[in-house]
Amino acid sequence: MRIALDRQGEVEVGLFGTQCGKEKKVISANRMNAKSSLLLFATCVTAIGATGCVFELAYGQPKFGVGITWALLILSIPVTVGLFIGAVQAARAAQK
Repeated sequence: MRIALDRQGEVEVGLFGTQCGKEKKVISANRMNAKSSLLLFATCVTAIGATGCVFELAYGQPKFGVGITWALLILSIPVTVGLFIGAVQAARAAQK
């Protein structure tokens, strides 16, 4: 998507490849790079793992045992937060 502002402050929106007026300032769409995408994917995987650990501990006997499941839960929470912060920082760095 392409967004352009003319000198009067009016906004024109179009798809990539369409022409905006010559006197309009083009604002590029925000894009994520591969590093931030991979970090965000890893964030989702670790968050799903943490959620699974919570359900395993709450409902019956965990498949891998109580100790291992607790260890996975305790490790996955800070890893998830760290990966998310890294993904945000990588995306912001790619926009500059």
